[in-house]
Parts: sequence; C-alpha cells; structure tokens
Amino acid sequence: MELRGALDLETTQAGVMPRRLPAWTKEQYQDPSVYGVTVMPSGVRLVFRTDARALEFEVLTSTGQLDSDPHPRPTGMLELVLDGALVGRQQAPVGHVLRMAGPGAVQRLIPGEPATVRFAGLPAGMKDVELWLPQQTPTELVSLRADGEVLAPLPDGRRRWVHHGSSISHCI
Repeated sequence: MELRGALDLETTQAGVMPRRLPAWTKEQYQDPSVYGVTVMPSGVRLVFRTDARALEFEVLTSTGQLDSDPHPRPTGMLELVLDGALVGRQQAPVGHVLRMAGPGAVQRLIPGEPATVRFAGLPAGMKDVELWLPQQTPTELVSLRADGEVLAPLPDGRRRWVHHGSSISHCI
C-alpha cells in the first residue's frame, strides 16, 4: 500500500497521520495554525490493488467546534475510487473535537475514538483502489481490513501537479 500526496507520516497513539510537509519543517514555523494545515490531508490518498469485495478503514479524525455552535464542524468525505472511477463516498466519522470560545482562543481537546468506514459490494476481480481522505480534516489511519488480498499499487504514469497555495487552494 502507498500513501500518495503526503510527504511524511506522524506516528500517533492511534496509528499514523499523513503530513503534507516533512517533520523537519516543524522547526521553521512557530504558529500552531501552520501545523494544523500540514495535517489536513487535502490531496492525500491510500493507493493499493485488491480483489476484496469489502473494505473497512478505521480512522480517527479531529475537527473543531466553537462553544457557541451546537455541533462540531463537518468532517468531510472519504471517497473510494476503483479503476479511476468514483464508486463511494462516506462522511468521515467525528473523532477528537477541539473546542474553543472563538477563533484564536485556547483549544480544549474532547477525546474521541476511532471509527470504521465500510465500503461493501465492490466488484469481483483485481482492482486499483484509491481512498481519498477528507481535504480539511486531520485523519489518523488506524487500520485497513479487507476480505481479499491487498497488494502494492502498480506504477502511476500520470502527471503530477504540485501546488503551494493558500486556504482557497486548500478548499477551506
């Protein structure tokens, strides 16, 4: 299995969290909001081949919530692509919640638990799989379960687009 679109993995208590900047860059920024953006997995996806008919991805997300809001911010979607075609979308489960009085206020962590997202009824036979993570929700990858063989992906000959931008290009 490969993780594409991330330059590093941060080991967490639950699993691993993709980072869009290498860990060595942490020394170059003091603002915690920069760290927050580096763990938002915009463009990050798991890539592999499988003959499985069902896949389960256990994840632990982190989202924010203002004290004045009754619910946490939406977590975004996990999207399953098979052989280049979108075949499933599911809301990422709410895990950790970072509560705060307002923008820039001190955050209080309300711990969450990992949850499982399941994609079933997949076509028979070997297929190329991409699981796209929600673009703005830090997502820890805990486990992958499959009812078939999981193999490394084939080389990807597509062109790459590397973009360094702002919150607009990040979809926030």
